[in-house]
Amino acid sequence: MNNSVTGPLASRGSRDSAVNPLRVAQISAEQYNLLAVKTDRLFALLFVFEWIAGIIFAIWLSPLSWTGSSSEAHLHVTAAVFLGGLIAGLPIALILQSPGSSFNRIVIAVAQMLFSILLIHLTGGRIETHFHIFVSLAFLSAYRDWRPIVVATAITVLDHFIRGAFWPTSIYGVLGAGPWRAIEHGGWVLFEDAIVLFMIRVSVGEIDSISRTQAQLEQRTADLTRVQLELEQLNGSLEQKVEARARELKASQETIARQQQDLMSAGKLVALGEMAGGIAHEINNPLSIIALRVERLESALLHEELDRGDFAKGLSTITRTVDRIAKIVSGLKFFAREGSRSAPQVVSLSSLLEETLGFCRERFRNHGVELRVVEDEAYRQLDVECQTVELSQVLLNLLNNAFDAVAHVDLKWIGIQVRDNAEFVEVEITDSGIGVPLELREKIMEPFFTTKGVGKGTGLGLSISKGIVERHAGRLTLREHSPNTCFVVRLPRRQPQPGRETAA
Repeated sequence: MNNSVTGPLASRGSRDSAVNPLRVAQISAEQYNLLAVKTDRLFALLFVFEWIAGIIFAIWLSPLSWTGSSSEAHLHVTAAVFLGGLIAGLPIALILQSPGSSFNRIVIAVAQMLFSILLIHLTGGRIETHFHIFVSLAFLSAYRDWRPIVVATAITVLDHFIRGAFWPTSIYGVLGAGPWRAIEHGGWVLFEDAIVLFMIRVSVGEIDSISRTQAQLEQRTADLTRVQLELEQLNGSLEQKVEARARELKASQETIARQQQDLMSAGKLVALGEMAGGIAHEINNPLSIIALRVERLESALLHEELDRGDFAKGLSTITRTVDRIAKIVSGLKFFAREGSRSAPQVVSLSSLLEETLGFCRERFRNHGVELRVVEDEAYRQLDVECQTVELSQVLLNLLNNAFDAVAHVDLKWIGIQVRDNAEFVEVEITDSGIGVPLELREKIMEPFFTTKGVGKGTGLGLSISKGIVERHAGRLTLREHSPNTCFVVRLPRRQPQPGRETAA
């Protein structure tokens, strides 16, 4: 028979597209533009502050010039008011007109260095004012662009050489200064340039990395949406085929359809996402049995060779197979149930385990894995207060890990045992695998750490499970002295009330 169940899911990986470099570039451009706009506005405020500061310095240091007994406003005050306003006016106008423009930062670099020149001149070349140059370079580095740094450096070095040669009092506060002094100041500026340019390079790399990560997340979201649409189409196709071939299965088909609809919300859970590739395989085998039986009954009916005994036997096989599908989908429905962060509920631990095992019991049986559940009357009556979906996720993660651990050993078994310890319950999940090496036991709970091959695990299962158990005031541990790999989930029978501690 032509099998159309696994086709769309099997080819899903081949259709996943790589990260679009154009999208990465677009995100990076948006980040740089946002950064440029914020930095432009910062400099607009800084220019106003520097203009006012220059006027204050001029009035404080040299408010008046005297000719005999008459005085008038000093030239420094006039320069601070009008020249400072001219220097600040052009970049502020550009910022208001087109914030974030690449041309703005060049004009801003020139204006900022002119303010350094003006302030150094107004203070008579005081060494403290020279630090304004270094602070200006640090501010300009906020653009994450090397060009303003180069422009500012060129203006600074040129100013030191020219004023140092013709007007040393204005820049150094002394009557005479040789070219070596300008070289010394320029060297310190270049030293800061080296540090600033290195930090710009690091920042640019971080922005590009963040942009690529965001593009990857967008792409993965789109891929997940496409997979969900494929699942919806696949489910609809299966429902139509089953309904067309056997009217007697109509009630069962409606149940499966509701359960499959509940499955769509399971894409929000990491553990179910890791097992999405196996869902079609779990349901495909019993559906193939149903299709084969229906085809034989149709053939017998068409050739008028239908025997009542064969008909009853065929319907019985179909009914058993539908029950098998229902158990698989029932486990999926329980695990994908929404509202996992609702108020904790007191539930039967045996029922919770049975619902979780309903999802993976068939897979264990098909791969020759023996499931050993220790059951007694006390276990049947044991209950626990918990977030049912979250605790089911923990158990399913541990069962999945155990299944992977026994996949390549001769004796395949997974054991589940529940212990009642007064105020606490313990669930032990043991497997017959080769165990966890000593050097890896301290790392297995860390996020993104995995011993599985590439593409077979995210390294998040145990870390997520550990967080869930700890939110329940419990502990998830690896039993050190067990002859087999044994994980223990220890939970309080009742969740602690606010203000009351529980010693897990």
